[in-house]
Amino acid sequence: MITSAYVHVPFCRSICAYCDFARWMYQEETAWEWLRQLEREAAEKIQAPLTTLYIGGGTPNALTAAQLEALLALFDRHHAPGQSGQMGQLADVVADQGDVRRVHGNVAAGFAH
Repeated sequence: MITSAYVHVPFCRSICAYCDFARWMYQEETAWEWLRQLEREAAEKIQAPLTTLYIGGGTPNALTAAQLEALLALFDRHHAPGQSGQMGQLADVVADQGDVRRVHGNVAAGFAH
């Protein structure tokens, strides 16, 4: 039984020439559409409660705070019973552009870095 998932956030604020990962320049409406599609896919494919959610990318913190909260809420609905309201999340959150407050906000939202 699968109890963990990896979500690749395919957006970046800038594209690095050396990066071979699937990634696109961040555009707000495209990111919201990606989240809507991810919600449909999660509802269809997640058959068992998750205990761990790994988030990487791209650059997950290219998403807005509201989009990160929506992403976390989407998977929180699939957390394992007995968990304290949140799964054990691990976010690949990189403090880019010197925005340390953003990283602290991610931690407050339930992400570990």
